[in-house]
Amino acid sequence: MLREITATMISFPSLTRPEPTGARAVDAFARLARSMPRVQALAGTHASHPLGGANVLLGVLAAVTFFGGMPLYCGVIADGRCANEMSVSEAATCLGPAIPGYVVGLVVAVVVGVLASRFTRRYRGRSDSAQYGSTFAWLAAVIAFSVTGALVSWLLAAGRR
Repeated sequence: MLREITATMISFPSLTRPEPTGARAVDAFARLARSMPRVQALAGTHASHPLGGANVLLGVLAAVTFFGGMPLYCGVIADGRCANEMSVSEAATCLGPAIPGYVVGLVVAVVVGVLASRFTRRYRGRSDSAQYGSTFAWLAAVIAFSVTGALVSWLLAAGRR
C-alpha cells in the first residue's frame, strides 16, 4: 500500500516565457505536506468499483469478438471466395464486403463509445472512476465495432450471392 502524497503541475503552452515557479511550487507542496495528517491504513478493504466486474466481462467479450472477427470473416462470411494466393481483383472480391462493413462498424463504435461514456458518469465521485469509465466505454466500442462490422459484412456478402 502506497503511503505518499503526489502532485502534478499542469501548464499550458504559451509564447511568453513563464516566471520561475519551481521554487514556489516546492515550497507550497512542502507546506501542504506538513499540514496534512499522517496517512494511516484503515481497517477493512475498500469497496470495489461498480464497473469492475462489468469491465472484466466486457474485456473478455471484446477479445473474443475482436480476435474472432477475422477467422469468422474468412471462414464463414467470405465462404470460399478468398483463395490462398490472390490477384488484386480477387482480393477485391474477397474483401469487398468487409470494407464497408467495418466502416459502418466504426461509425457504430463511435456512437456506442459516446453513449457508454455518458452512462458511466453516474459512477463519478471516486478517484478511479475516470479509469473505469473510460475502460468501459472503450470496451463497449470495440465490441460494437467487431459485431457490427461482421454483421454488416455478412449481410453484404449474402446479398452478393
